[in-house]
Amino acid sequence: MTYRILLIEDDWQICEILTDYLTSQKEDEFQVSCAKDGAAGYERIVEGQYDLVLLDIMLPEMDGFALCTQYTEKILENVNTMNAIVDEMLEFTGRRQIGSH
Repeated sequence: MTYRILLIEDDWQICEILTDYLTSQKEDEFQVSCAKDGAAGYERIVEGQYDLVLLDIMLPEMDGFALCTQYTEKILENVNTMNAIVDEMLEFTGRRQIGSH
Protein backbone atom coordinates (compact mmCIF):
# COMPACT_ATOMS: atom_id res chain seq x y z
CA MET A 1 0.00 0.00 0.00
CA THR A 2 1.21 3.48 -0.85
CA TYR A 3 0.63 6.26 1.66
CA ARG A 4 0.18 9.79 0.34
CA ILE A 5 1.96 12.48 2.34
CA LEU A 6 1.63 16.22 1.84
CA LEU A 7 4.53 18.28 3.15
CA ILE A 8 3.74 21.98 3.53
CA GLU A 9 7.08 23.73 3.96
CA ASP A 10 8.47 26.97 2.53
CA ASP A 11 12.12 25.87 2.80
CA TRP A 12 12.74 23.73 -0.30
CA GLN A 13 15.90 22.21 1.21
CA ILE A 14 13.87 20.77 4.07
CA CYS A 15 11.26 19.57 1.56
CA GLU A 16 13.89 17.76 -0.48
CA ILE A 17 15.58 16.20 2.57
CA LEU A 18 12.30 14.91 4.03
CA THR A 19 11.06 13.72 0.63
CA ASP A 20 14.30 11.85 -0.02
CA TYR A 21 14.24 10.31 3.45
CA LEU A 22 10.60 9.22 3.32
CA THR A 23 10.74 7.81 -0.20
CA SER A 24 13.94 5.87 0.57
CA GLN A 25 12.42 3.94 3.49
CA LYS A 26 10.58 1.27 1.54
CA GLU A 27 10.04 1.06 -2.18
CA ASP A 28 6.76 2.73 -3.16
CA GLU A 29 5.51 2.97 0.44
CA PHE A 30 5.34 6.77 0.55
CA GLN A 31 4.32 9.22 -2.16
CA VAL A 32 5.34 12.71 -1.03
CA SER A 33 4.04 15.99 -2.45
CA CYS A 34 5.25 19.43 -1.39
CA ALA A 35 3.51 22.79 -1.18
CA LYS A 36 5.56 25.96 -0.71
CA ASP A 37 3.11 28.06 1.32
CA GLY A 38 -0.02 27.79 3.43
CA ALA A 39 -2.45 28.85 0.71
CA ALA A 40 -1.08 26.32 -1.78
CA GLY A 41 -1.08 23.66 0.94
CA TYR A 42 -4.71 24.36 1.81
CA GLU A 43 -5.74 24.02 -1.85
CA ARG A 44 -3.93 20.69 -2.10
CA ILE A 45 -5.52 19.37 1.09
CA VAL A 46 -8.98 20.28 -0.16
CA GLU A 47 -8.39 18.86 -3.67
CA GLY A 48 -6.54 15.68 -2.72
CA GLN A 49 -6.75 12.82 -0.31
CA TYR A 50 -3.72 12.47 1.92
CA ASP A 51 -2.94 9.98 4.63
CA LEU A 52 -0.65 12.43 6.43
CA VAL A 53 0.01 16.16 6.30
CA LEU A 54 3.30 17.48 7.68
CA LEU A 55 2.73 21.17 8.29
CA ASP A 56 5.18 23.95 9.09
CA ILE A 57 3.76 26.63 11.38
CA MET A 58 5.58 29.70 10.03
CA LEU A 59 4.58 29.88 6.37
CA PRO A 60 4.02 32.68 3.85
CA GLU A 61 0.48 33.44 2.61
CA MET A 62 -1.24 31.54 5.45
CA ASP A 63 0.46 30.23 8.59
CA GLY A 64 -0.02 26.68 9.82
CA PHE A 65 -2.48 27.66 12.55
CA ALA A 66 -4.71 29.56 10.11
CA LEU A 67 -4.59 26.63 7.69
CA CYS A 68 -5.72 24.21 10.42
CA THR A 69 -8.50 26.56 11.51
CA GLN A 70 -9.77 27.08 7.97
CA TYR A 71 -9.70 23.37 7.18
CA THR A 72 -11.48 22.49 10.44
CA GLU A 73 -14.22 24.99 9.59
CA LYS A 74 -14.59 23.40 6.14
CA ILE A 75 -14.91 19.93 7.66
CA LEU A 76 -17.56 21.13 10.12
CA GLU A 77 -19.43 22.86 7.29
CA ASN A 78 -19.44 19.58 5.34
CA VAL A 79 -20.66 17.64 8.38
CA ASN A 80 -23.49 20.12 8.94
CA THR A 81 -24.45 19.88 5.26
CA MET A 82 -24.51 16.07 5.44
CA ASN A 83 -26.63 16.18 8.60
CA ALA A 84 -29.13 18.47 6.87
CA ILE A 85 -29.30 16.11 3.87
CA VAL A 86 -29.88 13.09 6.12
CA ASP A 87 -32.61 14.97 8.01
CA GLU A 88 -34.35 15.84 4.74
CA MET A 89 -34.12 12.23 3.54
CA LEU A 90 -35.59 10.94 6.83
CA GLU A 91 -38.43 13.45 6.67
CA PHE A 92 -39.10 12.60 3.01
CA THR A 93 -39.28 8.88 3.74
CA GLY A 94 -41.46 9.48 6.82
CA ARG A 95 -38.89 8.04 9.22
CA ARG A 96 -38.61 11.27 11.13
CA GLN A 97 -41.36 13.66 12.05
CA ILE A 98 -40.71 17.27 11.06
CA GLY A 99 -39.28 19.15 14.00
CA SER A 100 -38.34 16.04 16.04
CA HIS A 101 -34.69 15.15 16.62
